[in-house]
Amino acid sequence: MNPTAQRDHACKLAASDPKKALEEARLVSEPWFRAQALSWVARFTDGDAIGIAQEAANAAAECANDYQKSAVRAWEISALAERNFVEEARKSLGEALELGKGVNPPSSRSEALFLLLQAAFRVGREEAEGLFASLKELCPIDEHWRCKRNVRDGGKMISGEDEPRAFFSFLANCGIGSTTPDRQTVEVRSEITRHTSNEVDRSALDGRDTPQTDFFLVGEAFSIYRYLCSTLDCPARPPFLESHFV
Repeated sequence: MNPTAQRDHACKLAASDPKKALEEARLVSEPWFRAQALSWVARFTDGDAIGIAQEAANAAAECANDYQKSAVRAWEISALAERNFVEEARKSLGEALELGKGVNPPSSRSEALFLLLQAAFRVGREEAEGLFASLKELCPIDEHWRCKRNVRDGGKMISGEDEPRAFFSFLANCGIGSTTPDRQTVEVRSEITRHTSNEVDRSALDGRDTPQTDFFLVGEAFSIYRYLCSTLDCPARPPFLESHFV
């Protein structure tokens, strides 16, 4: 079973059988996906949520680069906040932000901070506003189109025009945590993954990394997505693509 499937299966079990989910989450081979899976368990466990969240933080620290190490902690932060461990969530947010500030290039930094911004809303309004200020300061909109997009979308969240990501429902919308996955979403996801040309592109699609070329974003994957949606009559783009298309 590949790391994505390992994570997905653990997440699917988290709400109904958190003990089994924890066993499986600990076995996820890749740190990015292990951190996500452990965060799901922390969110739903009737056991030691803080301890499991710390395991997620430890998994994040094993990731390959500073983007991954900071960005993936958004799930852990959200889990803690949603369980009302606000002080712990605030501490984790501060740690992730400090690491995220050093991510390079600025386009990748903006992606990490944008994920953390959405988690910060779970902690509190003050935290969200502070993180948005960091996003604007550290990711000038003239540096890269992704910086411009993330500052724009972050501003919409601050103003209330848009809602931040719900970290523990978007995967369910892709069939994870659901007993009856949506066929169209699953087919679109599998086909886009199958057609991506290399591991760099696939890691971008999974969220482990920001895409290395704009070609991947607006060329191959977007064309495949458009074609599949017209073929499958999809009503909207799958939520797992939300951070990869303008």
